[in-house]
Amino acid sequence: MVSITNSSDTPQRSAKRLSENGRSAATSSVRSAPKRPLVADQTSTQRAIEYLLALKGENAYKLLANAGLKPRGTKVQAYDRLRSGVASGKISLEQIQQWLEEVEGWGNHQVHFFDVTDSVCDRLSSKRKAVSVLSKLDLGHLLDGERPLWPEQAPAIFRVSFQESKLRVGWAQERIWKRREESEDYQDGDLWFNAYRIQHRRCFHYFELDTVTGKSSLIMSKLPSGDKYSDLKEKLLGDLDPIVSINGLQMVDLRPAVLALESSDKVLRRRLNLITNEQTKIEIISNAIDHDAYDDPSIRKARKQWAGDVAASRGHFFWQITTGEVSRLIGTKLLPRENRFSIEGQCSETEVAYVLQ
Repeated sequence: MVSITNSSDTPQRSAKRLSENGRSAATSSVRSAPKRPLVADQTSTQRAIEYLLALKGENAYKLLANAGLKPRGTKVQAYDRLRSGVASGKISLEQIQQWLEEVEGWGNHQVHFFDVTDSVCDRLSSKRKAVSVLSKLDLGHLLDGERPLWPEQAPAIFRVSFQESKLRVGWAQERIWKRREESEDYQDGDLWFNAYRIQHRRCFHYFELDTVTGKSSLIMSKLPSGDKYSDLKEKLLGDLDPIVSINGLQMVDLRPAVLALESSDKVLRRRLNLITNEQTKIEIISNAIDHDAYDDPSIRKARKQWAGDVAASRGHFFWQITTGEVSRLIGTKLLPRENRFSIEGQCSETEVAYVLQ
């Protein structure tokens, strides 16, 4: 069953109250939901600022500078200034939400690639057909849906969109983890209590399908810890099934991809795991993040001698991305055993699209 964003805690109840009046009308016909005003209560403000500060510090500093507030300092100072800015009216929750829309949600993803059958693509090959599918499933309110400012802890679909030949399904989720806060530790008799601060972060998952090529990708936000991506994958594909039949999806084998990237001049080979015909493992690591492992003549010579007796089994690659006058490296990992591709660090949607292509 498709899960739809709903509400439980204080900021989410606020969002639900604002949306209840328009939900019944939205489900009766397929159209985009209108923007709703936000309620700047203490919990809502705190949570929205936490989401912003979970990103690169420069994002909060730019928002403070635009509001005429002191931009530099620690994240704790940025938090206090943002909260004061909202209280004084110099910064609105809508501004924080708009800023999050621009900078949040891409990078730090784990990706599975799929080939999709012609029948599945034909069913969704135009916006008209996609709208019809959503309408029949009583999911019309998901068309071009608005990102929830306060998602649930379980991933829930909030948007289905169609542009040119590409279908995108988006999930929102709030991730929670603990950060050690030693300054709040205390002792009570013979007991010592260690303090942890609960951290919140808004994250997004996507399924993208090109109905012309039949290529698709499931783009999962990185977990705070652990590697239970198989559980997350099954949850998302289960949600997706009524819209895009998962029986028509065939996961792409990434073993040929790691072989291709090992010999590619489009990437920097930071770390390579090689394996021999006898299953002996070899690890090669370059001497710096911006250096290619095969720039070392000794490594290049040894790899040539190994030739067909050794193959790359996984790799850590960096892509040089240039946007305007800014050039930077984006780290990725190719994990063929799990058929999973990892994009590391906060990115723009354009950067992620380039790497995935």
